[in-house]
Amino acid sequence: MKWSCRFPLTLSLALVLAGACQNQKPSLPPQPQEPARAEKLPPAPPAWTQSFQKPCLIVANRIEIVGPEGLREHLALRAEGDQHVQKAETTAEGFRQSISRANAGVEAEIRAYIDRWQLVALDEIRVLERPVPCDVRILAIGDVLFVDESTKQERRAPQLEFTGPIRR
Repeated sequence: MKWSCRFPLTLSLALVLAGACQNQKPSLPPQPQEPARAEKLPPAPPAWTQSFQKPCLIVANRIEIVGPEGLREHLALRAEGDQHVQKAETTAEGFRQSISRANAGVEAEIRAYIDRWQLVALDEIRVLERPVPCDVRILAIGDVLFVDESTKQERRAPQLEFTGPIRR
C-alpha cells in the first residue's frame, strides 16, 4: 500500500515536470526579412586620360594645365611659403590656381605632379579646372625640356603642348 501512495505522487511529479518542459514559450515563426536595401555606392570616378601614366619630366619657365572637373584629384602642387605666391579663385571659367615666384631675383622651382608626370616651372604654374568636359592640356612655355624617363629621350623647344584626350 505504501507503494501505491508513492506511485501517484511520483506520477504527479513526473507529469508536472514534463508539463513544465513542454510549457516553454513556443518559438515565434521566423519574421520575413526586410528586403536588402540597395546600398548607395559612391559615384564612379569621372573618366580620365591615360596619357600621363608613363614617367616624364617637363622643365619650363611657365606651365599651364587645363582640364575637366576632377583634375585636382590627379594633380599635386607644391609651393614653398616664403619663396612662392599662391592664388586660388573660382571664376566663370572654373577653379583657377597659380603659383609664382615671390621675388623675381630668387630662383625657386615650382613643382607639380599630374599622375606620373613631374612638372617644374621656373617662374609660374597655372591650373584651370573647368566645370565642363574637356581634354587635359599641358602647355609648357619658355626654354622647355621634356624627358621621357622610361626611354631617356629628350626634347627641347621654346614651347611644347601635350594633350590627354578623355573619352566622352
